[in-house]
Amino acid sequence: MLHAGFGRADITPIDHRETLYHRREGMADVETPIRDPLLARCTVFRDGERVAVWLTLDVLCVDTCLRGRISDALAKANLRTDALTVCATHTHTAPSIISFHSRHPTHEETLQRVVTGSVAAVAQAVSDLVPCELAAGTASVAINVNRREIGRMRAVNDLAAPSGLVDPLVHVLRISQSGSARVGLMVNYTAHPLTMARDVPLISADFPGQAMQQLESTVSIAHAQFLQGCAGNVNVKISGGEQEAARAGELLAKGVLTAVDAATPCGAAAFDVSERVVQLPWQAPPPLDEARALLAKAQAGEPLPDIGGGEIALDWAEALHQTLQAGPPPAYARVLVQALCLGDVVLLALPGEVFVEIGRQIRERTEAGRLLIAAYANSDEVGYVPTASAFPEGGYEVDVAPCYYGLFKLAPECEGVLVEAGVACVEDVLR
Repeated sequence: MLHAGFGRADITPIDHRETLYHRREGMADVETPIRDPLLARCTVFRDGERVAVWLTLDVLCVDTCLRGRISDALAKANLRTDALTVCATHTHTAPSIISFHSRHPTHEETLQRVVTGSVAAVAQAVSDLVPCELAAGTASVAINVNRREIGRMRAVNDLAAPSGLVDPLVHVLRISQSGSARVGLMVNYTAHPLTMARDVPLISADFPGQAMQQLESTVSIAHAQFLQGCAGNVNVKISGGEQEAARAGELLAKGVLTAVDAATPCGAAAFDVSERVVQLPWQAPPPLDEARALLAKAQAGEPLPDIGGGEIALDWAEALHQTLQAGPPPAYARVLVQALCLGDVVLLALPGEVFVEIGRQIRERTEAGRLLIAAYANSDEVGYVPTASAFPEGGYEVDVAPCYYGLFKLAPECEGVLVEAGVACVEDVLR
């Protein structure tokens, strides 16, 4: 019989100067108000002796290193899991976790607080395990916009604006604990959490946090856990501050409740997990002579192609030159793709900032009638994962962001590789 339990813990940094924006030049000492707490939310599923842990953190990214630290800490705490999935909500008003070029790394104290909070949330969920019943539903929530098609934050700030190509649905898994009125929700929606990102830095879980808090304030919902979708090229339509965050959160929560009301029971309680280590190909690196020339330009204060000038260009050029001097770099980025089958619903975890088209392709090609796709999971150091058609178009996600995340750009083939891996993982658990 399938069991489920819920847990949560506060991971708000003690040092309030830990957001992405504090990593910018001149921002290190700016005081940061806490708009709302950052949380680790966890759902644990157990079927017989097999255990799957899904953990969502209110942070910008989750990289392989953080996932490894959480996994090691769980083992030391004797919290066994057959599959650990760690997702980020991708709120930009929170610790970045990843050390972007020219940005100071996240403090060790903050990283340890995230690890400790994650273990506490898992422990609470394990102690909460009871038999459960599942149902799933969807509803339309029109608050997201394809930022490459329609426009970015300062060009689009209107709920009535066209959406372009997005996933307009919120996908909800309702988990009802037997013998009580307690209900947990896993909420999958696709939109960059940027409503709070315009003004001075602050700590906030942004609109996903607002929505989950609203849902948990209802009588029957004990737990609401957000799974960010394939939002690499998808923004929330409104931004500006607290009012916009509250409005977007309210609309998302309303859509979730509609989906809950429309939810239908999941099928027989099949339980299976699948994990695949996937190699996403990098584009060929520049020759060492070219890297040396780029470093000289950056040292002279000249702008570099794609990345521009300043401290970030110099940091990137120095790292590129040092890496190529040491020998040929890896040809691939190794990332983790996971799937969990619960009856006739499947949870799929993808790495990085995946373009929405990739998630749509996986949905269209799998036989999973009900599929929740969480991006920003486990291996976010890979950065943006664009479609092949986006590479000739260029732009921030294709040309600029890779210089923040690392040294090299992914190859156009990454779209097909990730789609095939996602489909294969879903098929693994449906057999």
